[in-house]
Amino acid sequence: MGVLVVSGALIIKQPDMGTAMVLSCIAFGILFMSGVALAPLTKVLFAFGLVAVVFAVGDSYRRDRILSFINPGAHQSGSGYQVWQSLIGLGSGHLFGLGLGGGREKWGTLPNAHTDFIFSVVGEELGLIGAAFILVLFFALAWYGYRTASQAPDRFGCLVAVGITTWITSQAVINIGAVIGVLPVTGIPLPFISFGGSSLVITLAAVGILMNIAMQERPGRRAQSQRHRRPVRA
Repeated sequence: MGVLVVSGALIIKQPDMGTAMVLSCIAFGILFMSGVALAPLTKVLFAFGLVAVVFAVGDSYRRDRILSFINPGAHQSGSGYQVWQSLIGLGSGHLFGLGLGGGREKWGTLPNAHTDFIFSVVGEELGLIGAAFILVLFFALAWYGYRTASQAPDRFGCLVAVGITTWITSQAVINIGAVIGVLPVTGIPLPFISFGGSSLVITLAAVGILMNIAMQERPGRRAQSQRHRRPVRA
């Protein structure tokens, strides 16, 4: 918790509240999986939530984003313009989308279309089917990551797997939530999809570590899974 407080304070000072939120999700996920009782963890989480609200309301820029999140239609020409245009793009895609590369919002109408709001472009060009497919892929990654953590050979591998999985999935949830208007805009990219080579390299390296942990699962679990896959002779 001390490391989280110091790191989170430095990140918010930048200011970058979105990354601080992702870091908090990682820390609380690791604490929960490491066996910390739920009651004190809930109290600490509530305290962190109050601090986050104070920081959000205390800065005019963050306060405008929260107000635009509550009612983007009332701020569509100001602080809520980005979310409003994102919703227009998502709605324009309908079921099957306008076709890959056929989106219109990315040509200047939607700010940061290639980074923070890339999911809106996906929804416009690939429709509800394409957007749902992206969500299914992130859900599969979460299931695979937590399954790897449960079958890790040691406690350290388990907590590393939990941290990596929570990091990627929480960042995806925060980003997509902002794009569809159910969470405030935080300015963090969508893993694997948003523009940015450094982010992609680090995320792929983390997934490589996760795959390494999966290959070293406990021998008893591996033998049991191989026994279930062995064909039954008549």
